[in-house]
Amino acid sequence: MTHDPIFDSSSMRHGEEEDASSDWEGRVTRPSVELLSAALALVAWWFVSAVYLFVRIGGEGVSQLGDSRVAKDPATRQWELVVLIESQLFAQSAVLAAIAILRPDSASFGRSPIRTAVIGYAIILPLWLGLGALSISAARYLQLEVPARTDLLEFLSGDVGGSSWILVAIQVVIVGPLFEEFLFRKFLLDGLREWTGNVRALITSSVLFGLMHFDAGFHAVPPLIFLGLAFGILRMKSGGLLAPILAHSLHNAVMIAWVVIEGSKQGYRFS
Repeated sequence: MTHDPIFDSSSMRHGEEEDASSDWEGRVTRPSVELLSAALALVAWWFVSAVYLFVRIGGEGVSQLGDSRVAKDPATRQWELVVLIESQLFAQSAVLAAIAILRPDSASFGRSPIRTAVIGYAIILPLWLGLGALSISAARYLQLEVPARTDLLEFLSGDVGGSSWILVAIQVVIVGPLFEEFLFRKFLLDGLREWTGNVRALITSSVLFGLMHFDAGFHAVPPLIFLGLAFGILRMKSGGLLAPILAHSLHNAVMIAWVVIEGSKQGYRFS
């Protein structure tokens, strides 16, 4: 078994067969099972969300989603955002339900999760903001596009009203963090660390986490990789998933609040 002293845990059991992997709560799982769970979760997420979109808006509608070349009025753009968020909420909730049924042993609270999440995020936030500013400056220096990301502002301030806030709160603050932490900090991190060691598993899963959000723009990838590293360290240090889930949810809630505050300064009105 490969160990990295920096992240090694005293609770980790030794002497298991080579193809087994002990998690931070002392249970033993096989790396192949964790990686297979990650792959199945990804495929199920993409498949269910695609089916939902096809059922809701049809093939032609799906092909035009996010296409800036197609002229659309504000109401149409907002309706598309509603459908997109609904598809993610439905697909990720379905995958989480399957995990609860098929892998009930995959969740663990860990040690002092609330304290770890709050203290950890107090350290993470200023570092993330600084890295984000540097990343935006670098992107502009390289003449890369930095999207204005006004879609969320338009969505929250549009005619959908209170339902838009409910959708965003459930998906962005609750379901999204749950799904991504199970995928990246449980299945991928646990599956990789037995073969590559804790440090390389942490880096690999964090890079994949950042690249999965590439649609937010090239400038967003480095800060998101940093977030993946930070949430992974919280996972390792606390011994469970609850600390990174709470920190992830807190981060997304802070970002929504930030968007609303900045939008208000730009003249957006939020109902």
